[in-house]
Amino acid sequence: MLKGLPAQERGLLLFPGQTHVSDIELPISRIEIEKSIEDIKPKKHFFPELIGLVSYTYPLATHNPQTGFIFYLRKIVPDETYGFAFDLDEPIVPAGNITLRAHGLWSEYAT
Repeated sequence: MLKGLPAQERGLLLFPGQTHVSDIELPISRIEIEKSIEDIKPKKHFFPELIGLVSYTYPLATHNPQTGFIFYLRKIVPDETYGFAFDLDEPIVPAGNITLRAHGLWSEYAT
C-alpha cells in the first residue's frame, strides 16, 4: 500500500532488513557552545552528545511510534592537556580522532 505512493508523500520507506545512511551536517557555532556550558565555568571542557528521534508509522497504526537514540562524541586520541573531553581552547580535532558511541542506559528508547 505505502510502496505505491510517491516518495514525497510517504517519506523514506524501509522494510525489515533494509538500511539507510544519511550524511547530515549540523553546524554549531562557538558562541552556542560557550552559552551551553556557562553553568560549568571556569571549566571549559565539554562532552557533546548527539540526540535523535525517528518517527514512523504503519498502515494499521493508531499513533506514530517513535524511537530515539543518544550517542556521545569522544576523542579517541587524548593528549596531555585535554584527555578524552573536548576543550574550547584546543585546535580543531580531526574527524579520525573522534568516535561516536552509544550513551549507555539512555542510548535507545521508544514510545
